[in-house]
Amino acid sequence: MMKVERLLQEKGNTVLSFHKDTSILEAADKFGSTIEGKRFSVSVVVDDDRRVLGVLSLGDIVHGISTYKADVVNQSVGTLMTPNVYAAQLSDTLLDVLKNMVEHQVRHVPVVKDGVLQGLVARKDVLETLHGDALFQLTNLTEYVYRSGGRY
Repeated sequence: MMKVERLLQEKGNTVLSFHKDTSILEAADKFGSTIEGKRFSVSVVVDDDRRVLGVLSLGDIVHGISTYKADVVNQSVGTLMTPNVYAAQLSDTLLDVLKNMVEHQVRHVPVVKDGVLQGLVARKDVLETLHGDALFQLTNLTEYVYRSGGRY
């Protein structure tokens, strides 16, 4: 079973991250730009040592607008983030991560090693990888069965 570490090696480990004291105005500006050709709808909030403190999504910013109105631009990322998030380990299997994503009702999971941010895993990438592995195994099994040359 594939591990998270290998998925990050294959898909990349670019993560949009913010310090908890970053302003929402600065965060919104980063969300609006591309990083290494990618656009992000979720970011990881970290402390000075890159330890995960929470997650900030575009939805959190929209919720912040409804709460703080125009004053949302004066808020910090730490104010609007979702704290205490589930984080995966590099050694976790993709199936375990997917189960935890379903249990926690999330689409993105920070990946940590000793609490320090290593990357971000998207449910879409996990599902695509698991689907590809299943097709590969099915193809190999089918070829084996029909190639066996048995008469009955």
